Amino acid sequence: MFAIRQYSCIILSRSYSSCLIRYQSTKSTDLAETSPSDIERKSTVDYSLWATSETNQLVNYLSNRIKTIGPITVADFMRESLLHPKYGYNARKEVYGKKGDFITTPEISQLYAELLAKWIIQENATIGGNVLQLVEMGPGRGLFMNNIIKVLRREKYSHSHTFFALYETNPLMRRCQAETLLGRSFNPLIANDYRIKDGNYSLIWIDEFKQLLHNDTYFIANEFFDTYPIHKFQKTSQGWQEVMIDWDPIRKTLQYVLSLKPTPMIRLYENV
Repeated sequence: MFAIRQYSCIILSRSYSSCLIRYQSTKSTDLAETSPSDIERKSTVDYSLWATSETNQLVNYLSNRIKTIGPITVADFMRESLLHPKYGYNARKEVYGKKGDFITTPEISQLYAELLAKWIIQENATIGGNVLQLVEMGPGRGLFMNNIIKVLRREKYSHSHTFFALYETNPLMRRCQAETLLGRSFNPLIANDYRIKDGNYSLIWIDEFKQLLHNDTYFIANEFFDTYPIHKFQKTSQGWQEVMIDWDPIRKTLQYVLSLKPTPMIRLYENV
C-alpha cells in the first residue's frame, strides 16, 4: 500500500514499461544445458506430481506454443497461467470470496478502506491538493475502491475535482468491478469515462498509466505485486542469464532452462 504525491504516474510508468517488455523467444539451439547442481536437485523431484500436456489444458497449450516459437520467459508463463482467457486461473468465475480460493481484507470488512480513505483526505488537505486522483492496481471485485468512494462521498468531495481509475488487465474482473461500482454488469471500455451514480464521480479503467488524466496521483494496491509477472535470472560463470521455460518431450512437462544469448531483459539490466 503506498501513495505517490507528485508526477508519480510518470515515474511509475517508466518502471512498469521496463517490467512489461516481452521477450522474443530464442530457438532451442540457443539454450544452455542445465548445470550439474540442477541435475542433482531435479533427481529428487517426483515428476509424477507434475502436470503434463495430457493432464492439463494450460500445459498442453504452452507446450504447443513453445514448440512453435521456442522457450518463453517466466513472466510470460505467469501471465498465461493467470490471464489466459480460457485456461488461466483468473478466467474462472469465482476466485475471491466464500466460493473462491481465498478471501482478502476488503472482502471481510470495510474498515481497512475507510481508514485509508480518511488518511487520503488528510494527506491531500495537508499538501493543498485541489485535485484528487486515486488509482487502484489489481482491484479484485471493486469492493476496496467502493468503500473508499463511500467515505469521500460522505465527506462531500467535489465530483469535478475527484477522479478514480482501476488498473485491471482481466476482462472478467473488469466486468465484476463494473457491477460493484456502477451497478450494472457489462464490459467497460479502456480509458472511457464512466460516472458513478451516487456522487457523479469520474471512473475509468486503464491498462497504461499514460491514460490517467492527472499527474498528482495516489496509487493503492492490496495483494497486487505478489502475483505480478516477474523475470527470473541466474548468475553463472558466463554472467547473468535469464531462466526460461522450455518443453521436456520425454516427461511431457515444462522445465527450466538457461538462455545462452542475452535476452532483452538482460540487456535492459546491463544498460541501467
